[in-house]
Amino acid sequence: FSSDDRIDPVGACVGINGVRVQAIVRELNNERIDIVPYSSNPEVFVTRALAPAKVVHIDSYSSEQKMTFVVEDEKLSLAIGRAGQNARLASKLTNWKVNIISESNYNDARRRDAELLAPVGQLEGVGEKLRDRLIEADIPSIQTLAQTSIETLLKIEGIGQKTAETLIEKAKAAAAQLEVEY
Repeated sequence: FSSDDRIDPVGACVGINGVRVQAIVRELNNERIDIVPYSSNPEVFVTRALAPAKVVHIDSYSSEQKMTFVVEDEKLSLAIGRAGQNARLASKLTNWKVNIISESNYNDARRRDAELLAPVGQLEGVGEKLRDRLIEADIPSIQTLAQTSIETLLKIEGIGQKTAETLIEKAKAAAAQLEVEY
């Protein structure tokens, strides 16, 4: 990283014709090294660390300090590195847990999750109007409703405190039952 726009931080580390980095590599008994441009944004920093593998999608969970990176199928082994070396490096650089998966595995998991989701209209006590309001509020499934806060439900027209509490209780029970069945 350089705060001076005129300085290329990677070029400064590598040196003219790679002289600086070659000296370091020789000193480390020809150990390979990575030079990664710094970013305060952990997603950007890890994406740069995983280069040349192309990141297709990132799921970031800041509360858990966890990220899942989706890379092209043919670049998965490149992104993970030998014995998971690149993934460990990315994790150490950011102090986040880093998971790297292929695009096809990610799409399969998303498809499987979508199949397991039960429409919110199937929940006992949810009529057509309420179902439509919940879907408008981006709560299309029973599982999503089970994870929704009471405050979010109270913002929906026609839902009061007791209704919100009852809906969440029923959704949690139904979601638990669906998990047992699958």
